[in-house]
Amino acid sequence: MNKRDSYFLVLGITQECNLNCAYCYMGKRENKRMPDEVIKKGIDYALFKAHFVHVQFTGGEPSLYLNGMRRTVDYLEKKEARYILSLQTNAMSLSDEIIEFIKTNRIGLGISCDGFFEGSAMRDSKKNFKSYSKKLLHTLMKLSEHGIKTGITCVVTASNVKRLNELFDFLSTLNSVASLHLSPVRLVGKAKNKTEMLPDPLEYESQLHKLLFKAEQYFRWKNAENSIRLRFLEAVKKNAVNSVPFKDCHLINDSGCFVNVYGEIYPCPSLSTDTDYLLGNVFIGIDEKRVLKVKELFKDKMKRCYDCHNLDQCSGGCFARELNDRQGEFYKCLEFRVANKVTSEGFVNVCC
Repeated sequence: MNKRDSYFLVLGITQECNLNCAYCYMGKRENKRMPDEVIKKGIDYALFKAHFVHVQFTGGEPSLYLNGMRRTVDYLEKKEARYILSLQTNAMSLSDEIIEFIKTNRIGLGISCDGFFEGSAMRDSKKNFKSYSKKLLHTLMKLSEHGIKTGITCVVTASNVKRLNELFDFLSTLNSVASLHLSPVRLVGKAKNKTEMLPDPLEYESQLHKLLFKAEQYFRWKNAENSIRLRFLEAVKKNAVNSVPFKDCHLINDSGCFVNVYGEIYPCPSLSTDTDYLLGNVFIGIDEKRVLKVKELFKDKMKRCYDCHNLDQCSGGCFARELNDRQGEFYKCLEFRVANKVTSEGFVNVCC
């Protein structure tokens, strides 16, 4: 088998979590941690697929299982692997020890945050919003002191779509925040069938345009080095230069996978609570018949993308997000239209 240049391995290293997000993709969880054997088999599988591996720790909340992350690094070193690491966290448990682990191993950091205001769907176990906000702000300031930059991922819902500009304003005051990724809620896990959580498409499009206008203002005020990058705009810009349909979809491109604590392999975390999308496991490998079946489901659901004349520039929407059966345009369509529109309205800096 010819190896790929790189492979993206997402390890759901623990089901434990210290928050109770209304849209958590896991749904019910058993607070189980990933056994060492699953960690090793997952890495072996990724190294079988490619010469270089990007390992991302996720959960639950991966920072609650520091020893598991340490043993992952130890095994990668033992295998003399070429790799990079990233960590997606809610930042509630980033102790000094974990921050030192992040610095020592040069781990790329992503933090989930959907706002610092009432209406946020992220909560601690006691639904204490003020406690959550205080902890997160403290962590972001501590990261700044350590010179660690982070990207913020904001799940956009009906409750926060009108307040994205407030979030951007606040994040712009923090030197630790490098980018903002907007992720319209996926109706999977705890959010399955909860269509009331979906942001209104017209409101989302309007807020994107306002956000770009504000980003341009901040760029001129703070300069490029200290400005927050908008990830959806970056994606559209890159695709305009060199786009491959659905290039970010690991299922279609066989470029990555998600492994849960049981060793089961899924295309991504968002699809991992539905066995219809189970592809195999790290002990016996991939079931090619299952892969073909899921790809057929993908092609059927994403027909609008395949038929769209903008696919070559847009690269297509997200399969997991569009499983909600919402009528009308995909959210990716709105992002693509707004990003292209700003180039004709004089938004020079944020588009360059």
